[in-house]
Amino acid sequence: MIDKEDFEFINRFDSNNSAERERILSSPAEKIECIRTLMTIMGKVSKESTLQYTATLIDDLLQENKSRVELFHLYSRKYKESVYNSFIQKLYLQDAFLVNQISRIITKLACWSNDLMPDKELKDYFLWLKEQIAEKVKVKFNKV
Repeated sequence: MIDKEDFEFINRFDSNNSAERERILSSPAEKIECIRTLMTIMGKVSKESTLQYTATLIDDLLQENKSRVELFHLYSRKYKESVYNSFIQKLYLQDAFLVNQISRIITKLACWSNDLMPDKELKDYFLWLKEQIAEKVKVKFNKV
């Protein structure tokens, strides 16, 4: 699933030691490693409980400090990988909690960043939102 270094890093990062977490996010080398580890887990793991845990960890990380969205954009530039695309692919999973967390993350990355969301990913995200609204409307009117 994930390599030993990623496992050890995530255990160290998600320990109950908030000082260690802040130290990691303040270190130039470790903060990008943190995002790389989180994105690796999101990309390689298919177990829903692990994805839920990781998505919640990412959402909490962003909620604690809005400027951390820039870490994801730094990661994106360094590894030439769209963070949006990685998350948008997860929107079509069956787990409602996970999909909600992923949507929250995408929204935070788009709204709290100085970098604009690329057109293709923006279009894909709006299409997904439109599908969600259409489904809710259809369910509502079928109940009437």
